[in-house]
Amino acid sequence: METYFNQGVEQANLGDLEAAIALWDQALAINPNFALAWHYRGSALGTIGQLEEAIASFDRVLALNSQDIEALNGKGQVLYNLQQWTEAIACWDQVLTLQPNYYQAWYNRGSALELMGRPSDAIESYQKALEIEPSFELAQNRIQALSQG
Repeated sequence: METYFNQGVEQANLGDLEAAIALWDQALAINPNFALAWHYRGSALGTIGQLEEAIASFDRVLALNSQDIEALNGKGQVLYNLQQWTEAIACWDQVLTLQPNYYQAWYNRGSALELMGRPSDAIESYQKALEIEPSFELAQNRIQALSQG
């Protein structure tokens, strides 16, 4: 099982995500409770645009551990890519309940709020990201753009 998983990581590092997914599927056939393989699979599926399958993979991780911050964040990203802003924000809110200093989740939340037409709420989230990571330029840039707009 670990051999398939590690070979999948190697294939992903080489840029062959479909081969990586196939190898992770083999690892998961042996151990369907291998959360890290589900997580990597979800990330890869999201990258190649198979978004519904990516969500299903992240949901498998979350069924094994409902407090897996990286899976919640990954699922939020996929929902964001599907333009399901409210659902994405709900994932990031769960992340922030578990780990309030996760500045990327604050930034992601701000980005979704911005796209929902809620600039003042977006600025608040971007500011929280900056409080945690003062050198985070993406958040600085979004605050500046929204403040000028």
